[in-house]
Amino acid sequence: MKYLKKIKDICKTFDPECRVIVFGSYVHGDMKPDSDIDVLIITDNASDAQYRGKLRVAIAKDIGLIIPFEIHIITNKEYEDWYKRFIDVQQEI
Repeated sequence: MKYLKKIKDICKTFDPECRVIVFGSYVHGDMKPDSDIDVLIITDNASDAQYRGKLRVAIAKDIGLIIPFEIHIITNKEYEDWYKRFIDVQQEI
């Protein structure tokens, strides 16, 4: 999906080392009309609220608010300690 590539490109301008991962119904292939697309942005800068806000605004400005993305901006530690345990299928963009 072109919007996922745009999200990754925006994230890389903020942090070249960031990772962008999609999970949930989109990856499982069982999306419904009311489903959102779950996106993890993993960056060690995620602990900074200002950074998260600026990144969210940059993404919203570029892709708009119509596309139903659920964006999670987290640190590597949060990914390893929490998210990784509960995400059974994922796709790195």
